[in-house]
Amino acid sequence: MGLDMYLTAEKFFGGYSDEAGRDAVVDACGSSIPPMSKASASATVSFEVAYWRKANAIHGWFVQNVQDGEDRCERHHVTVDDIKGLVALCEGILAGGDPDALPPVEGFFFGPTDDASWYLDYLQLTVDQLKPLCAWFDAESGRRGEWSLFYQSSW
Repeated sequence: MGLDMYLTAEKFFGGYSDEAGRDAVVDACGSSIPPMSKASASATVSFEVAYWRKANAIHGWFVQNVQDGEDRCERHHVTVDDIKGLVALCEGILAGGDPDALPPVEGFFFGPTDDASWYLDYLQLTVDQLKPLCAWFDAESGRRGEWSLFYQSSW
C-alpha cells in the first residue's frame, strides 16, 4: 500500500488489413493474449518506461503540471516537453538549486516529506529514468508522433 507511479509509452499499430499483419502482432505478444477478432486491424503496445514508489515530490509535479491540480488515480497524457521540464528541474535542484521549486507533498502513504536523502535519491532516479527517454525521442523526431506518454499513480 502506498504511492506507486508509472510512466508508460504507448504506440498504436493500425491499418493492417491482412492476416499476416494481424499474425505478426499476435506473434510479438506471445500466446497469452485474448483472442483477436478476425475484423481487428489494430493493436496498441504499451511499455512501462519509468516507475517510482512514494516519490511524493515527483507525483506533486505531475499533479500540478499534467493533471490540472487534481490528484486522481487516472491516466494523463504527458508530452516529451513536460518530461524535459521535469528533468531540468530535478537536475537544477541536484546541482544546488532551490528545493522549494519541487516540494514534497503529503498524502495517504505517500512516504516521508522531511527526509533530504530520500528526496534527493528520487530526484536522481527521475533524471536517470527520464533523461535517456528524452534522448531517445530526440534521436528521431518522428517518434513524438508515433509514441504517446501517459502518467498514472495508484495509492
